[in-house]
Amino acid sequence: MNYPMSYFEGFVTLVGHVAWPATAICIAIIARKELRSVIAALAKRIEDKNSAVSITKEGVEIKAVVEAQEARLISMQAEQDQVKSLALQHFKPVQPLEAKAQQQIEPRDIDTRLRQMADAYMNIDIPDYSERTRAKNVAAGEMAFYIVSNKISKDQLANENHEGLLIALAESIILSAETGDAGRLLKAAQGAKRLHVRYRVLIAITKLLERNLLSLADIGAVRELLREYEAGADNSLRRLVSNVTSLINAAVDRS
Repeated sequence: MNYPMSYFEGFVTLVGHVAWPATAICIAIIARKELRSVIAALAKRIEDKNSAVSITKEGVEIKAVVEAQEARLISMQAEQDQVKSLALQHFKPVQPLEAKAQQQIEPRDIDTRLRQMADAYMNIDIPDYSERTRAKNVAAGEMAFYIVSNKISKDQLANENHEGLLIALAESIILSAETGDAGRLLKAAQGAKRLHVRYRVLIAITKLLERNLLSLADIGAVRELLREYEAGADNSLRRLVSNVTSLINAAVDRS
């Protein structure tokens, strides 16, 4: 029997339409156990408000890795900018080992000079946002260099109720983090109001995490601080809060 060519063309088209759905159904039947596990895990992550998986109008958005990497990049950029600025302003010849050995002294008290620098930071009032932020970064970096080079006690800084000294502590940690800085920073950082201070504190927290100086025991306090800082945050601070949250979640998942 001879069938018209249009019959065969229609048949081929029908087979083409049916083949892929049938194949997909077969795969789903074979792998139904694995699919149920994946869906259950995905649903659990979506229910968690701190999860890196969320449902939006655009569909499923996977953001944890991107945000964690962004937090690291912000931290690296802050450190590079700080070191570059300080190197240009305070370059000194390398000291002999004897001189370096003599500098291993006990931490010093907060002096009048540092308090004046902290007050000057608080009084920065430049109308242009970019210029104001740049001036604040420079002032904070100057305080960090002063703290590290003069061995100012970070424990004393942590006990101060002064946001100028708080950002000085945060910047000194970015410049030269050491054991015990996590507890000092988390103690001092609560109640900070200025957005610029909060931003630099979170960068310091990122630096501590990168250098394995933020223990799992500190994670709860960090999460509380993130919730506190998110309230009233502008777009850039809110973004950094989200980035640091993803970085913290990734660290917990690895442990």
